[in-house]
Amino acid sequence: MVEKQILMAFIAVLVLIGIDVLLGIFVGLKTGKFDVRVLPQFLQTAVVPYAGGLVVLLAGSYFVPEVKAAFAATIAALTLKYIADVNDKLKLLFGKVLPEPLQPK
Repeated sequence: MVEKQILMAFIAVLVLIGIDVLLGIFVGLKTGKFDVRVLPQFLQTAVVPYAGGLVVLLAGSYFVPEVKAAFAATIAALTLKYIADVNDKLKLLFGKVLPEPLQPK
């Protein structure tokens, strides 16, 4: 059985991906650049590959324990990526979001 921590990390990244997508839609609506006809292509090229890759690694870590390290590294990288993306979108929507020490230089 897949360990609880691995499953929770998987769910956390999927939630971050969902938040990023929703914020991207809100930014598009705010700037007037949102086009519902482009949304399926965006999901196909920018969301499904990440989610699908995670599912493959999750399944692989179930059958081959050594894959857990690759899964953990991927989860860590995607978590950082999506936190940065969410922060950027929140800045576009509301201005400065993270406190100054956490802002990249």
